[in-house]
Amino acid sequence: MVYPKLVVFGLDNTLWKGSLDESRFGKGASAFPVTKDNLELDPQNSLTVRDRSDHSVSLELFPDVPGIIGQLHDNNVPIAIVSRNPHKDMSDRALYYVKAQDEKGSPAQSIIHCVKYDEVYNSSKTEHFGKIKGWSQLDYSNMLFFDGEPQEQDDHVDGLKVINLPDSEGLTRAKFDDAIEKWPI
Repeated sequence: MVYPKLVVFGLDNTLWKGSLDESRFGKGASAFPVTKDNLELDPQNSLTVRDRSDHSVSLELFPDVPGIIGQLHDNNVPIAIVSRNPHKDMSDRALYYVKAQDEKGSPAQSIIHCVKYDEVYNSSKTEHFGKIKGWSQLDYSNMLFFDGEPQEQDDHVDGLKVINLPDSEGLTRAKFDDAIEKWPI
């Protein structure tokens, strides 16, 4: 199997359902003052990060994501995340709690520890990719980007292959395998 030299993922509606909205977290009676400190892994669901002060507030990873991240990591394919979300600390904390899966389906390390380039801040995707290109020294033609936020795809980057995930399924094994099978496109 031939992989791209770098695989990039958006966060919202790509790795997890919906968006990580800081204004929803840390509002319960026992909330900690620092919003990211209110995140915890749901003990009943290894794909769900919830608010420790209000368990009705949560963020759920799409089910195929841990295996896909684990596959890339096991095959030494660098991973990047990009998002316009201004709350990098919360995104990183959420990805810390959920684990990638190794080839046998066993939990391995935190997903955030599998990420080489972490571009989460409120700026254009063009800027995010410019920084990733500079650090990685890779041409855009060597990168594959999965994104579930079509309104953000107006940030055109010449040579970058984008896999649109426009529905509510986010990143699925079928979509990932299809893109990898067709690589290089």
